[in-house]
Amino acid sequence: MRRLLILVVAISLVAGTATAQNASSELRGEVVDDQGLALPGVTVVATNQDNGQFRETVANVDGSFFFPVMAPGTYEITAELPGFRRYIRPDIPLTVGSSFNLTVELTVGGIEEEITVTAEAPLVDTTSKEVGGYVQQQELLDTPSFNRNFTGYLDLVPGVVATGSTSSFAADSIMVNGQDSSNVAYNFDGASNDDDHLGGSAGAQARIPIEAVQEFQLLTGQFDAEFGLASGGVLNAVSKSGTNEFHGALFAFVKGHQMTAKDYFVASQDLVKPDTQEKQLGFTVGGPILRDKLHFFWSLERPILDTGVTVNIPSRPDQNRAEIEAVRPWNFFARGDHQINANNTWGGRWLYETSPSTHAATSWGIGSAEHEHDHDWAAGGSINSVIGNNKVNVLRFGEVYEDLHWGSTEESFGSPPKAQKTEAPQLNFLDWTGGTLNTAFRRINWTLNAENQFSVFIPDKNGDHDLKFGVMWRYMNLNYNSNGRRNGRFIFDTNKDFNASDYSTYPERLSIQVPNNQHYVMTGTVLSGFAQDKWQLNDRTTLSIGVRYDVEIIPTPNEDNEFYGAAVSSTIYPIDKNNLAPRLGFSHVLDEDGRTVLRGGLGRFYQKFRVTHIDNVFGEQMYDDSFNVNLPLDGVDPGPSSGLRPTAAYLKDGPTVNWAVIDALYPPGSKVLNAGNIRFDNAARENPYADQLSFGFERQIANNMALSMDYIRVMQRAQLILHNHNQPSRVSTARTAKIERPNSTYVDDVYQLLNGGSINHDALQVSLDKRFSNNYRFRISYTLGNTRGNTRQGDAQSVYTQVGGDLNLGSNWGPTDFDRRHNLVANTTVAVPGTGGLRVSGIVRVRSGARFSLLDSTLDTNQNGTANDEWLAAGTYSGSGTDSYTVNYDGGRNGGVGPRYFQLDGRAGYTLEMPNADTLEAYVDFINLTNNSNFNAPSGDKRRSSTYLILRTLVNNGLPRQLQIGLRYAY
Repeated sequence: MRRLLILVVAISLVAGTATAQNASSELRGEVVDDQGLALPGVTVVATNQDNGQFRETVANVDGSFFFPVMAPGTYEITAELPGFRRYIRPDIPLTVGSSFNLTVELTVGGIEEEITVTAEAPLVDTTSKEVGGYVQQQELLDTPSFNRNFTGYLDLVPGVVATGSTSSFAADSIMVNGQDSSNVAYNFDGASNDDDHLGGSAGAQARIPIEAVQEFQLLTGQFDAEFGLASGGVLNAVSKSGTNEFHGALFAFVKGHQMTAKDYFVASQDLVKPDTQEKQLGFTVGGPILRDKLHFFWSLERPILDTGVTVNIPSRPDQNRAEIEAVRPWNFFARGDHQINANNTWGGRWLYETSPSTHAATSWGIGSAEHEHDHDWAAGGSINSVIGNNKVNVLRFGEVYEDLHWGSTEESFGSPPKAQKTEAPQLNFLDWTGGTLNTAFRRINWTLNAENQFSVFIPDKNGDHDLKFGVMWRYMNLNYNSNGRRNGRFIFDTNKDFNASDYSTYPERLSIQVPNNQHYVMTGTVLSGFAQDKWQLNDRTTLSIGVRYDVEIIPTPNEDNEFYGAAVSSTIYPIDKNNLAPRLGFSHVLDEDGRTVLRGGLGRFYQKFRVTHIDNVFGEQMYDDSFNVNLPLDGVDPGPSSGLRPTAAYLKDGPTVNWAVIDALYPPGSKVLNAGNIRFDNAARENPYADQLSFGFERQIANNMALSMDYIRVMQRAQLILHNHNQPSRVSTARTAKIERPNSTYVDDVYQLLNGGSINHDALQVSLDKRFSNNYRFRISYTLGNTRGNTRQGDAQSVYTQVGGDLNLGSNWGPTDFDRRHNLVANTTVAVPGTGGLRVSGIVRVRSGARFSLLDSTLDTNQNGTANDEWLAAGTYSGSGTDSYTVNYDGGRNGGVGPRYFQLDGRAGYTLEMPNADTLEAYVDFINLTNNSNFNAPSGDKRRSSTYLILRTLVNNGLPRQLQIGLRYAY
């Protein structure tokens, strides 16, 4: 058994890690005598109470001592000096990313004498200007969750909106301070767990299991210079580690369709209730291989999920039904830690998940589905070396990997896979989608990382200086294959099924991938460096001064790019070298006992140039052997909307791809002028960034309660938008009128990346946090926010207001897609006295609805080729019929607010004490206790009369009241 443990830990130790970020803590303090005078030369030892690993230092001439880069955990501090009693202070909690200040007072006496000090740990970090919060293990275990995904707990921190994924398992994400979810960086045990393709928009690359987590820290503002490639937030998750005793847990959480109410549309339309189920089974185990030296921790989790999705198509009630999304993941985590000697430790982690699944959607017709095979892992290793009395070096390596394969049928995963070209086409009706979906791609992302971070503590130089320096190298590789639209996509101006005798049911356009399947490879390198000084001027004031530099090198094809802005060749591509990010902040203690701190900061935070911003430059080149073309090239065929037969050869016979006609236009195997959208890079392309200003305070209002309040202003600049060099114009204002192009060289839209977007976010964030004492704890987080910009997201969207060459960005100013005026989250846990182990907990979430636009797509009044800017004037508007919605519309883009979100979850749990300090815990969870139906914002297009201002979909595919039963045996 021991040989097996050593083998697994050895594999973990050499596994390699991703972009190293701070998953550590620090302990600082001073040693004084009973007169308050500094005592130099005192030996101070910090020992992890769980695993026995330790660090030792000697107090400086001014009595100061400092332990940087400490593994989070609970520590015992001892201090010794001849002529003084030995000092012992147990139960010092070091949380991820925090700094703990300790004054060690030695009294005269024999060293064989001991004095043990106990005290409540402070809630306020008086030396930090960072804004954010923590979610620790017990709170994770106490708080009910509908899917037990860790991102669902992060909205306990102010400024955060957590969103569940309805497209892929474990792809839940968060929006921080009014920014796109892609601007969040996910770190696990100091290593990057980011998806370089999507950024943070689908959460972490590999799902972090709750049972393997010790705690989370989420930084939402003013994070130090060691954190880069993110402007929204930085998540630092710390896993559990092995201890000197064998510990672990076996757990099972179960709910079935008998324990789940009907969702709103299943009940209101009397649909057959789906046979849903959810089982989450697993275990953890950790312990010593060599006591005080070598430890391991394992986690294995097996979710079995059949989730209900209600299809609701008002214009086609015959298609309405309840579907099942089936997900069958396996999740495995292994960790090993080894203290070689007093000055050197090393460790490794490996997190892996595979999650085959099927997908349904609320607007897909009968028989339409998607299938997903996803393999994710993140591995890493680090070596920590203490050098002398005041220096620590950390060297980290890592790797993050994803193999994502999606298909429209199970045959897409065959060997060989069935060719998408042979499938029936996708049918896009006005309000729903039928046929075989245009889904067939495989994407492999691979990232390698190496980082070195050096910390040095310099005391008594006009204050104490905690200096950190770091360099990082990161390599990215994307291998992409797609033939999704090879089966064609027919577009209709009706919701009726095709009828050969009714010309109004014929398609008005065909979008199809020609002439071949698509394949490309792109690579990139990131080089980074930072310097940070946490300068403690005195006992009350700390300055944080930092600077970071990142340069991303991503070669792009530009040899045919006439709009590049400089001379072009196959080896020329833009590199933004002007990414110097200064950061300055302060904290100042207002009172003698260190309970109230003012904090503030100003800094620049560059966003990562994630792959989705660039991949279309590879996939939509000017001359290409694979592209999507929209036929007819000059707009929709006007026949079907007028009851006439379409005239084009590829439309006149209905929704069947005429490959003879298509192949004649675009011969297979050829590389031709791209007749679809073209995407060009820009010589002046820059990394988007955010300038952030914050000012606030935190006060420990009792030994176990703290209140914080912060004003945050985030100014996102150089956000990516698309400029169309071949912007169409219609010959009239009718939707079906022909379009003309200004540049005869090209056929369709010619987009170029442009740093023209600006978004401003202002927020007041309030948090009240009481830790567990007197049998209860609670946390309340509230954010009052306002987010406006000249782009909906700043994520390389086209600009609907463009007319000719003018983007008219002033007309595009309005609320962003991420604007939420109010956001309140509160949770609590109560240990019921006299019951022997009953705990009751709950969490409530209330927030404003999502923004949406009202428009009339029957017109194109400015004749710019799109109706997406045909916004309705300010006023009150209502839908008609069942489930209609009334909105007070402000006019312009995103002038409407959708329905408010409200959800209350509760838990009753009982803990039974077992022999050997084991526990058996039983839970009963009530998800959505009030059975509230949370609706997504409705469609706002007047042309689509059957869905205009009609509530037809539910947040998270509907989450009706559910009963969940859980058992957990901890040993």
